[in-house]
Amino acid sequence: MNHKLNCDFHVHTYLDACCPRKEEQIPRKVVCRAQELGLTALGFVVHYYSSDEGLRLTRQLKEDLAHLDQGSLRVFLGVEADLPAPGKETITRQEIEDLDLDFVILAPNHFHIDFYSRPSPLTPENARDAWLAGLHAAIDSGLADIIPHPIINLHNALGDMNRVLEVTSDAQILEFCEHAREKDIALDVNPRLFTEKEWWKPELQFRFYRLCRKAGVNLSPCSDSHQLSEIGDTFKLSLYDGDIGWTPDDFIDADWVASRRERCLSRGNQ
Repeated sequence: MNHKLNCDFHVHTYLDACCPRKEEQIPRKVVCRAQELGLTALGFVVHYYSSDEGLRLTRQLKEDLAHLDQGSLRVFLGVEADLPAPGKETITRQEIEDLDLDFVILAPNHFHIDFYSRPSPLTPENARDAWLAGLHAAIDSGLADIIPHPIINLHNALGDMNRVLEVTSDAQILEFCEHAREKDIALDVNPRLFTEKEWWKPELQFRFYRLCRKAGVNLSPCSDSHQLSEIGDTFKLSLYDGDIGWTPDDFIDADWVASRRERCLSRGNQ
């Protein structure tokens, strides 16, 4: 078993409207479940769609985490902010510092949300260009530590993702992965994306993460948990060891996340 898969750096809570069982997804219960399963690190986040709401929810999460009996479990405070268009981050550097965040997940690919820019006409080529531009913009923002679910297309907001990837070359994907590696940005990997069949073929994920390994970019084990039953999903990533060939060296761990705080404080000088 890959020992770094006992970490999960993308966990939502009752504070997010998209969590279906709010009475279960409270930090105390999540921590208890993580300890039962043998996890060693958790990164809690809230969706940071706007400053007003994001600040309120993150402060509440921070208060909740302060009252946890976490034992040996290492717990980190983060947010999942959005980048609906290049240069339009929903969080600012000042807010990151004021909230004293441990890490920032910056999503450039929630295209199903109304405030995102979508290409018109929606051809596979235009969708590819918008998808890749968002990924590169997230890296260049200087705010991201982790980019979530690099290949995601909920509700087919970008059209047929299978067609989008068909017109995307390995060289274009490698260019993005190498860009992330150069900026020391991790890409999260969620095992449920390998079993999704409604909005994309699982083979797309295999292709993408093989190219991640080729580029040597860091991967962040995550469940993107919105309900308690998904805690521990990171262990399922071991099912794909043979298909992708990843090793512990490909994944970040708690020490990597802890080191981001210092980087966060220095971002203004970059």
